[in-house]
Amino acid sequence: HTNLVPGLSAKAKVYRSLEQAFSKEWLRADSGSRHPKTGAALTNGQAIVRRGVKQHYAKVDEGIPPDNGVASYLAQGLAVATHNVGPARLRNLVRHLEGLCPILVVCAGQDQLVRYS
Repeated sequence: HTNLVPGLSAKAKVYRSLEQAFSKEWLRADSGSRHPKTGAALTNGQAIVRRGVKQHYAKVDEGIPPDNGVASYLAQGLAVATHNVGPARLRNLVRHLEGLCPILVVCAGQDQLVRYS
């Protein structure tokens, strides 16, 4: 998905961004949370967006720039692009780090960003 579609609403851009990290099914599932004023059930996607909005305005209230700078976006892009460690690379890391540093391998079979195959 891309956010560069002309005429895309701000809401659509937010949810398209979330789809890069989460499945549509999970985003649309009930979060177990309720809207504080209406009591309506919130999906996981809505709960994440509400949390992000709260963080944004908390930063504004504290005088902290709410938006990330270019360096933050570049760092995140680099992290996403390098989230792949193949079997040969992992064996090499084990050889070099054995006895020096423990290695924790965390896998997520439905992860949208980490390539696991």
